[in-house]
Amino acid sequence: MRRNASSSESLTAPSASAFTKTAQLSAVLLLLLRASSLHRSMLHLVQINDLEDGFHVVARGFEETWNLAHDFRLSLHDNRATRWFAGKDKSWSARIGVLIDFAVGRGHREPTLGRDYGLLTELAHPTRSAAENSVTLCGVRMGIPGAEDQILAEQENCEKRITATLYRLLWLILDQDVKFIAFHWTRTTCPFRPSLSGITSTSTL
Repeated sequence: MRRNASSSESLTAPSASAFTKTAQLSAVLLLLLRASSLHRSMLHLVQINDLEDGFHVVARGFEETWNLAHDFRLSLHDNRATRWFAGKDKSWSARIGVLIDFAVGRGHREPTLGRDYGLLTELAHPTRSAAENSVTLCGVRMGIPGAEDQILAEQENCEKRITATLYRLLWLILDQDVKFIAFHWTRTTCPFRPSLSGITSTSTL
């Protein structure tokens, strides 16, 4: 098989802005596709007023996915994307502190990334507050008087989160901060295509 120095190097350290099976840009694309899919699930869940507990679980999944895509889009984090592709321990967990520092650098005085993630974590895990929320939703389904009134505020919060998450998803795709790797894909250069069994790589590496 014919090989040269540049192709050999791409197997071990692919360019961050190139599309390969283990490139940083490919990792960001995969995570953005997952975030988009989760946002669609959130939209369906919020349309039914007794599924807020399920909404919180999916919303936390979106937060984790968006945070990691943000983490991986930072140009200095190409090694983290490589570890993620290799399935290394904790490689799927974003560095929230780094993202907060980035937000501060962009002029946000009090970023809420950490607080929002912590709140969703509490509601997505089997904590007391999460269990009490589910009990209230059971009351709504059973038609217990007053139960539906208790979830109105949370229903409104979920609807607002739909808008906020869509904005954040589009921002992460479109923003061209100098610390970000560039997006330059087209239909012909994108390394993934949909298939019946999922996303299929079209890369030759």
